[in-house]
Amino acid sequence: MRILTLKDPMMLDDRLHHPHDSIVVPNEVKGVPGTHADAYTIPYRVGCAAGGYAALYRGGAIGDQFIAMGIARAMQHYEGDGRIEAYIPQRHLPLWEGFAGVRVLPLAPTIATWKSYKGHVCLDDILSKTAHLDGNVYDYVYRSWGVEVDDQFKKPYAKLLEKDQHELATLGFDVGGPFLLYSISGSSLWKTYPTYEAGLFIKSFLKENKDWHVVAVGHDDPPLSITHQRLINLQGRLRNIRSLLHLAARCDMAVCPESAIMHIGAVFDTPTVGLYGPYGPEHTSKYYQYVNPIFPKDVCPHAPCSVYEQPKDKCKDAVNAIQGEPKWCNVLRSIKPEDILAKTKDILKSLKKN
Repeated sequence: MRILTLKDPMMLDDRLHHPHDSIVVPNEVKGVPGTHADAYTIPYRVGCAAGGYAALYRGGAIGDQFIAMGIARAMQHYEGDGRIEAYIPQRHLPLWEGFAGVRVLPLAPTIATWKSYKGHVCLDDILSKTAHLDGNVYDYVYRSWGVEVDDQFKKPYAKLLEKDQHELATLGFDVGGPFLLYSISGSSLWKTYPTYEAGLFIKSFLKENKDWHVVAVGHDDPPLSITHQRLINLQGRLRNIRSLLHLAARCDMAVCPESAIMHIGAVFDTPTVGLYGPYGPEHTSKYYQYVNPIFPKDVCPHAPCSVYEQPKDKCKDAVNAIQGEPKWCNVLRSIKPEDILAKTKDILKSLKKN
């Protein structure tokens, strides 16, 4: 965390901050000067918010918000309603909608507000910190809380709302039978399973499961190259991220790289085949009971490369490591469509037993 005193008005996280304010910003906001705020940060311990408030601070990507909500839910459990304030990027405020008992505020607090809290849970850079330690995000956060945190709080959280299905309704989404939710893309190419192989898996799955549909979501670059009467391709068509909550809650199974869909699926205990490469399953999904991981780490000496701080977007061993060409993680690329299909068969067997 850093303290930044503004001399001029500044846009930070889509929000205008005024000159002469001293604000607390996360280290992960690049290109912003400032002094360290560690001296003003009190590590949170259970019970510290009695008579006051505790703060949770998280920037980061979409999937990280669901992890942060899981941690906020644990804080709420121990401290009670109305004692937790969470600072997050303004663009992610809608993801926290419906989370009663936690006050959600846009980044960034003033230093005076920051110093008023009885304890802080700073999640800036949390994923890179824990990856470097080859540890689990939840274990890392809870280790200093002074209690043994129950495993029910070592998973993401979100509140499903009725309106989360509205965008899908406008697109004419209607699946009467079981469906598999397939997330095409991670947050970048090096966390994404190649789309050609994804298409081969989808074709094989639909061939073997004639009463199932597949719903594909994610960025449309690169796009799926296949079509099928039971494939509903929503790549690039969803504008409201909360629509994914509705899909994850309704689907019968999911397949995805380590991405937002994996964390959203964990909220609803969705049986999921997780495709891992730069990050291993221990990192975030160690306690996700219904995630079935595929992680052929022996393929690459760097895997999981986040642990060894491998420059992922410049990996000299990445496939197509040519200027201007897509870079696919060799570990992810080594996963065969039939490997994914085998995992879905295992899930189908368990679904039939239940």
